[in-house]
Amino acid sequence: MSDFPMGMYQAHHNAYDMQYFKPATAAAFRTHVPVVLNTTTGEIDECAADPALILGLVHSTATMKWLYDNRVPVAMFSPEFLLGLSGVAPVATDVGKEYGITKAASGNWRIDKAKTGATGRVHVVRVDITNEVYICRVLAANIQSDAIAS
Repeated sequence: MSDFPMGMYQAHHNAYDMQYFKPATAAAFRTHVPVVLNTTTGEIDECAADPALILGLVHSTATMKWLYDNRVPVAMFSPEFLLGLSGVAPVATDVGKEYGITKAASGNWRIDKAKTGATGRVHVVRVDITNEVYICRVLAANIQSDAIAS
């Protein structure tokens, strides 16, 4: 089983927009985790289990906000954003399927093949079987900043 932080997997910068957000006061997230925006406070924090909404992929730890004027950079997800995720034994038949994501004990988020249907959050577009990488898109219905109804 592979275990590495989520990462951007596209070859061009047109698939995402980098924006800066203030972390929640108690936030303790690390870099390369999915975050959600609290629309009441305007602050972000790491997603909880089975996130219904995902804003994007944070590129700083919460404690390093001082580098960015008390904010942190977030690569905003879009339907074109390709994400590399670790997981258990990808196979060619995983392509085209929707799976959930789970935070591992290591703190890294990865594909969870046991989560399908209503708990699916990503669509697998490619797999790298040798390196155990799932290349995915977040489902439009789960992208917090996306207005596309799907």
